[in-house]
Amino acid sequence: WTVLCFILRDAGWNHVDFLSPEAVKKFMECTHEVYYRHFSEYFGNVIDSVFYDEPQFYGTEKDGPDGRMWTESFNERFEEKYKESPAVYYPALFYDIGEDTAFARNALLSLRADLYAEGFPGTVQKWCTERNVSLTGHVDQEEVENPCGMTGDLMKSFRYQDIPGVDEICFEGRAGQAYKIVSSAAVNFDKRLVMCECFGAMGNLTEEGMYRESYDLFTKGINLLVPHAVWYDADKSKIIFPPELSYRDEYYGKFLPEFNDYCARVSQALQTGGQVNSVAVLYPIESLQFMYTMNWEGNKYLGGPTDEKNNYMRLGQYLSRELNTDFTFLHPEVLQTSAKAEGGILSLRSDTHFQNYKVVILPGMKAVSLKTMEKLKEFVKSGGTLVAFSELPRRAVEKGKDAELLNLCEELFGIGQIGMGVHAKRHEGGGTCYTMPYAKREALQDILRAAELDTAALSHVAGLQYIHKRADRDVWYFASIQEDADTKVLLQGIREAEALNPKTGQKEKVTGKLTEKGLEIELKLKAGESLLLTAL
Repeated sequence: WTVLCFILRDAGWNHVDFLSPEAVKKFMECTHEVYYRHFSEYFGNVIDSVFYDEPQFYGTEKDGPDGRMWTESFNERFEEKYKESPAVYYPALFYDIGEDTAFARNALLSLRADLYAEGFPGTVQKWCTERNVSLTGHVDQEEVENPCGMTGDLMKSFRYQDIPGVDEICFEGRAGQAYKIVSSAAVNFDKRLVMCECFGAMGNLTEEGMYRESYDLFTKGINLLVPHAVWYDADKSKIIFPPELSYRDEYYGKFLPEFNDYCARVSQALQTGGQVNSVAVLYPIESLQFMYTMNWEGNKYLGGPTDEKNNYMRLGQYLSRELNTDFTFLHPEVLQTSAKAEGGILSLRSDTHFQNYKVVILPGMKAVSLKTMEKLKEFVKSGGTLVAFSELPRRAVEKGKDAELLNLCEELFGIGQIGMGVHAKRHEGGGTCYTMPYAKREALQDILRAAELDTAALSHVAGLQYIHKRADRDVWYFASIQEDADTKVLLQGIREAEALNPKTGQKEKVTGKLTEKGLEIELKLKAGESLLLTAL
């Protein structure tokens, strides 16, 4: 026998317990409520929102919980959800306990992510709603591949928050792989706005760099830009972390008026309606939770352990930047509860967005819910296309379901593990399952072209990105980030369109070829240019 004792103790970290609504309410009484008492007449008009910055679990090098943040009510909440005590599962947070390891880690860590979402942003959101203001803000280190030691589950962090948010700071492209995760949280949880705290501490950021970063943000679903605060040394009258994006600065002051007009035009176009997507990438949080242990030896600032086959972020970048294909990261819990498979399409129920997936992509995963794979089986049997990269999951997050999961994966894909080449298995009803190593990802180009997506570039251009929104009419925003774009683009179901230059505000009718599938246009953009298209 090995006897273990798990003790909840104070880590010496002077932060609120993010997992406890009661603690957060006391925090709100000391902070936000004081502001409200002084300025209540301005809430809901002058003051339209509340912003928070970088809550996390890991602490600092000198003190903090090192990703082990816990709370007193945890055992009680676990027993409410799973009808048993978590005590026998705690060892799984430190080492492999056998066949129940995947279940134990997912049960414990998923609940902790729920407690964070309810405890901190959820509690603050309730306070904001009662005072007629919105809540936005972002967690720390969105770009890490395994967020379990940060705030648990990056997507789930925004479940109860009006406006999901992300940070863009220090250098260009730092969080580029995470933008789609945060904007996908808005799609999964039915939010309309997505915020970015942008251009922070980026030194001598150029005008071209600001436009280039805005292209990446806008095309990946961000539609509300909040310029980063500027830190001053009042004694020395200098800026500690430039840039200062204001009229006072000799460089930025010259082009900011035009840049602000451009941002306003694009934001206004993209804040209306919902996002349209035909491709989904499963968010592999269950596999990430399975990989996580609280005694992992890496830098706690990096969230949690990962490996080469954990490629969901790289896959997202490849789809956006190389294959000119927009997509949504689909949370497994949302897939299980809100998706319906019919006629080769996996539709996501939403009051805001238009999500009808013809292709679902599985990144490399070690563990997944059997319920998730059963839903994807329905999708394939109805005629859908399922693509798996690098590693098929071998561990189910439900107790005692590993064998069922292995059998289901072999039934779907026709193989037990992914080899060196591309493998396809066709099913009755027209559905097809593909497997391939990441090194063969170019094969995805033909798979997507055959799926006839809602928007499709007929020849691919590196760095050409877009987003498709729909309200009373369809709107597209295209941006060429890396090189000149000269390609034909098919807009499914559209007959006429109007183009707007977001920098100048000039409009012109789009000429194109009307086909039985929609409008085929010639899209020509120089590197560093963008275009808004509106269906007429």
